[in-house]
Amino acid sequence: KVQAAKKIALQYFVSGDYPNARKSFLDVLARNPDDPSALSGQKNSEVIIQNIAQADNSISNSDFQQALTYLNKVVEINPQDNTIQKRTVDYRKISDYYNLNQALLKASYYPETLANYQLMFSILPNNNKLAAEQKHYADCQLFKERGLKYFVSENYQEAYNNLAKVLALNPTDEFISRNMTIATYALQLEKKAKEAYKLGAYAKSKDIYTKLSTVRLVKENSANPWNFAKGQENS
Repeated sequence: KVQAAKKIALQYFVSGDYPNARKSFLDVLARNPDDPSALSGQKNSEVIIQNIAQADNSISNSDFQQALTYLNKVVEINPQDNTIQKRTVDYRKISDYYNLNQALLKASYYPETLANYQLMFSILPNNNKLAAEQKHYADCQLFKERGLKYFVSENYQEAYNNLAKVLALNPTDEFISRNMTIATYALQLEKKAKEAYKLGAYAKSKDIYTKLSTVRLVKENSANPWNFAKGQENS
């Protein structure tokens, strides 16, 4: 009977049913507390259950690299677990997309970032944190588009306001950070032009507005991101 129980426990273990494997190994140990294979099987089942739980917790927090660490421990103990093997492959793909997104976000590439989130969702469709992050960066794209359009239409305050929203959501965005500096400079020029006009210094006001009309935002993929005239920032 003990041998039959051990065989059942091993079958559960090999198939990846670790809760039943643990229960079955404990049944064997209740009859023979010193059985070495049952002791080992029960311990391994316990360790695997804990690692899977830790991996699930890491996934819920979008910490895919840590999840991989836990699942790799499971594979080390039971290389025959095809389900965990597949999860490991899937999470490695998600981790790669996630890491790529960090570089894309820094460069302000939100459409590409969102496309990668769709690929992650195809693997892990019910992850609430991924869904929240996707919405977060969709908002970045929306505010970015608005900010750039407002600047072109010479509404510098609204351009600044919207670009500031992007930077608040994604502080790593270097493209927006640079353009925030330019939008700030444009606001300063606009303020000086209005002040000069109020004081009756019409020629000075006109000159400042002329200078303002030459201010341009940094273009994406620009080789020289600081492409407005040198020294303007100190005007």
